[in-house]
Amino acid sequence: MPETLYIIDGHAQIYRSYYAVMGLKSPSGEPTNATFGFVGMLLKLLQLRNPTHIVLAMDAGTSGREEVDTQYKAQRKPMPEDMPPQIERILQIVETLGIPVYREEGFEADDAIATLVRQVRTDPQCPECRIYMCTKDKDLDQLIDERVVMYDIQMNEEIDAAGLLTKKGYTPGQARDVLALTGDTVDNIPGIPGVGPKTAAKWIATYGSLDGLIAAKEAIGGKIGEAFRANLHVLANSRKLVELRFDVPVPPLDW
Repeated sequence: MPETLYIIDGHAQIYRSYYAVMGLKSPSGEPTNATFGFVGMLLKLLQLRNPTHIVLAMDAGTSGREEVDTQYKAQRKPMPEDMPPQIERILQIVETLGIPVYREEGFEADDAIATLVRQVRTDPQCPECRIYMCTKDKDLDQLIDERVVMYDIQMNEEIDAAGLLTKKGYTPGQARDVLALTGDTVDNIPGIPGVGPKTAAKWIATYGSLDGLIAAKEAIGGKIGEAFRANLHVLANSRKLVELRFDVPVPPLDW
């Protein structure tokens, strides 16, 4: 049986658990809704998938992208006050279970995942390991390939490269350019006004890349073409903001 590595996107799963069931507390008054949901998710993963290896990727504070754009994620609401103690409790549980945590100040969990995926792809100790990114983060679409898939634990659903093309209309290699065009209101990444995922995917499929699209900018007609040409200046930074980093100083996976 080939080895399987499941990389859990920590904060994404914790937030998802937090809002799934609100108001749970222990008899001592400790908030437990996120902890309860996260541990339930983890048990489901172990029971359904029987992974050979699991790691947890977490944000660690600053992302490093503030140097590209000071407004990056600036509008996000503060974390609910009862979440930090639950994150600490979850990390205690994860540590007790022997699950390594990958995080580094100045990088996001996405970057830790990207770095780890690249390491494992080229690790001679496990040349056939299949990697499952336990997240729904569209930025990580960029990493999908023949050995790397997106996995939704709650829905028990995998998305590979063919599934990505069917579901979203673009390939992993096109994901960065599509994301730069659409932007992201949650992360405060500017895109082209009025351009959604379908239009962006269609443009990139037609012109091959963002650079090819820019070179053919006069061929884009109508109001959407005007918006595109008027906002070309945002695309360089947007592409940097959605681009994953592969240089997080995390230790290699100890098989």
